[in-house]
Amino acid sequence: MTYHMESSLILSIDHTEVKPSERGNNVGLELLDYAVAFAQESNLKIRPVCKYVKVMFRKHADKYKDIELK
Repeated sequence: MTYHMESSLILSIDHTEVKPSERGNNVGLELLDYAVAFAQESNLKIRPVCKYVKVMFRKHADKYKDIELK
């Protein structure tokens, strides 16, 4: 997962990639959940630039609604 700080309050997740041998094992979701936990602890919002993160934020809207920058 690659990311950058857009500002002191916004974490932008740019890209998520999982090794082909690990696909289907929820590794991407684990990475996202780790990033979300970090953002929550740091009082940040996440801008989902990465296609995967955008999809997961929509798919699990209730889980991520408070952390996503809209």
